Amino acid sequence: MQDKSTDGIFSWVVAAVDGLFIKTKAPCAKDTANVIAYYSGSKSAYGINVQAMCTADYRFCAMSAISPGSTNDWVAWNRSSLAKAVARVPAGFHIIGDAAYPIGEKLLTPYPGRLLPPGEDSFNFHLSQLRVKIEQSFGILVSTWGILWRPLRVQFGGRADLITALFHLHNFLQDEKVAPIQLAEEDSRSGRNRLALCATQRTLPAGWQTEQPAPSRSGETPARAAIRTALELKKQWRPDYNRRRNS
Repeated sequence: MQDKSTDGIFSWVVAAVDGLFIKTKAPCAKDTANVIAYYSGSKSAYGINVQAMCTADYRFCAMSAISPGSTNDWVAWNRSSLAKAVARVPAGFHIIGDAAYPIGEKLLTPYPGRLLPPGEDSFNFHLSQLRVKIEQSFGILVSTWGILWRPLRVQFGGRADLITALFHLHNFLQDEKVAPIQLAEEDSRSGRNRLALCATQRTLPAGWQTEQPAPSRSGETPARAAIRTALELKKQWRPDYNRRRNS
């Protein structure tokens, strides 16, 4: 993702992570002993919390669809194979995420709070400019596959497999550089448009089965501190246009 980062600020970032809530019909008691766990109060719907990572070319490089919809991203992340995979990332490489995720030497997240010092504020801005790739990738996925425009009605036991298949198909379309589909008029009015894409990677890795203790959201890491210091030395702050827009 370095070539997509403003002025190459985030060197050696290989992927961005985020969660996607996929709506489903309500499970029944014979499907799961904890039906209410699949209901998200914030989404006012039943669903599954999907955790995924993508590269700068809008391709998913890992995903997990095992957590009920009420699970927050931090818990879903630690429960998934993605958290275990980060421990296998070579030294010097990083994954980026939003404030829902725990800070770590290999997982870079924003500084918490508002009215931050210029260096921390600049770090958060540049991180968000790169992290938007995962949000765009989710948008492309959902806009492409109409089955995701309404709650999934497939059998409970097949939902994770269906979601995983859609992620594979998403990557296939990027590999083949398939042109955007012609949307129906009502879909165009609802904003279901997607970006033109190109891609290079051709695999969706399986999860690793290593153990990793749950990290903390607080504290500082050498990698984040080094990037912040570099921004401060260059006096490279959040652009004025963005500051005015967010004020």
